[in-house]
Amino acid sequence: MNTNTNRSARVTLGLLVCAIALPGVLMLTGCRKGGMRSRLVTIQRSKMVEIEGPPVVRGRFTALDIENQNGSVTIEASDKLSEAVIEWSIPRGDRAEVASYGIDPTDSTYWVEAVHEAGPDRSILRVTTLNAPLESGFHPRVNITIKTPICDGLLVRNSGGDVEINGIRGAITVENGFAGGEGGRVEVRAVEPLVEPVRLTSSVGPVYLVVPPESRGTLDIQSPEGKAAFNTAFGRVIRVNPTEHHWTGVWNDGGNRIDLFAGKRDALVKVVENPRTHSVGPAFSFFD
Repeated sequence: MNTNTNRSARVTLGLLVCAIALPGVLMLTGCRKGGMRSRLVTIQRSKMVEIEGPPVVRGRFTALDIENQNGSVTIEASDKLSEAVIEWSIPRGDRAEVASYGIDPTDSTYWVEAVHEAGPDRSILRVTTLNAPLESGFHPRVNITIKTPICDGLLVRNSGGDVEINGIRGAITVENGFAGGEGGRVEVRAVEPLVEPVRLTSSVGPVYLVVPPESRGTLDIQSPEGKAAFNTAFGRVIRVNPTEHHWTGVWNDGGNRIDLFAGKRDALVKVVENPRTHSVGPAFSFFD
């Protein structure tokens, strides 16, 4: 009786161990096509972009140069990050269309190129999408997300979607709707006072710039079909010439240009004490 009882207990324990261990074994060894491991690897590869060159880290002046022919761009700069990470995605409907042409919609080498040109005290991270129109004229969208510990200046050329930037400092140029494409919403939030040139444009819009009170500049805000406005309770504003569609003035005696243009929707500069946590439009932040 005791022998049979012990044997039954050992069998039960063995079955329990197998039941617990089996999913782990499948994850570690399931490398046949369609297996769990291959699916996990595919998902991971489809989201991350390998950066050619050294990692982007704090300690040197680093600017970003982004060009996306069709899609959206999101950039979040935060000193909580140790180095830059780039993620990308193609919307589900576009993936199916791309696959019908025999092109892999999950292989980043077909769609995004990232190069970090690093000098001794300054560098540039260039990110370019490779999503040219297919033979039929179909132009797949590629959405780019960049999380970086530093962004000291920025050039973004985008079409077909929104551009959302948080934590930026330095000179900024955003052209949404470049090369004849349609530009969506632009929102830029500066983490430090803006004292350098800023130019934000969208063929459609809206266009929003959120800055801290210590910023300054000569402002030219235009929206032919929407409203143009400068919203502040801080600093000194002179030579003001406001109309519904065009607002100009000089803020805090700044000589640096701050130009906003939204083709069909509102254009707004807003001054708040903590721009990182303040979004004019839909809230977005990875770190708040």
